Amino acid sequence: PAFMMLPCREKDAERVCRSLGLSDGERYFAVSLRRFEGAQRRAYDEEALLRNVVKACAHTAKKYSLVPVFVVMQPNFDREISDIAAETLKTQYGIESRVIAPSSGRELYTALCGYGGMHGAEFVCSMRLHILIYACCGAIPPVGLSIDPKIDALVGAVAPSCLLRIPGATSEEMIDIFDSVT
Repeated sequence: PAFMMLPCREKDAERVCRSLGLSDGERYFAVSLRRFEGAQRRAYDEEALLRNVVKACAHTAKKYSLVPVFVVMQPNFDREISDIAAETLKTQYGIESRVIAPSSGRELYTALCGYGGMHGAEFVCSMRLHILIYACCGAIPPVGLSIDPKIDALVGAVAPSCLLRIPGATSEEMIDIFDSVT
């Protein structure tokens, strides 16, 4: 069903951007992170991933004058790490970012408006399959942080050079890919 989503209406996308504090014409990119659960928590170094993502976001924000927008898909797993990333960007790099954090699934759909929260994004970097699907539906370049074979399959099919394997992806590799899609 996610691939069948209709494009958002321009006015809905503009409303979402205004609610994020983005001014007309302000350029941004979207990032969707999640916490590791269970066995994944032991297999992955979440702190290293967060450091690398934040460093790559800081580089991209500064180099291209873009605003990082963190998209929370599942608040129980995504909100905390998104807030940490946004706060780290602010304290370590002096970069303001935004967080889309709906309180319910219905609110998420409304906020995204069928990818309206990413409408106009330069690219989308995500550990969440559905966020990457919304990006592809909106012809927004997807950058996959691979922790799941479904992410491998999707990004491997549409943008194989934009797939970053987790663990192992460095901030330099992220920066190279972010530069290539911006």
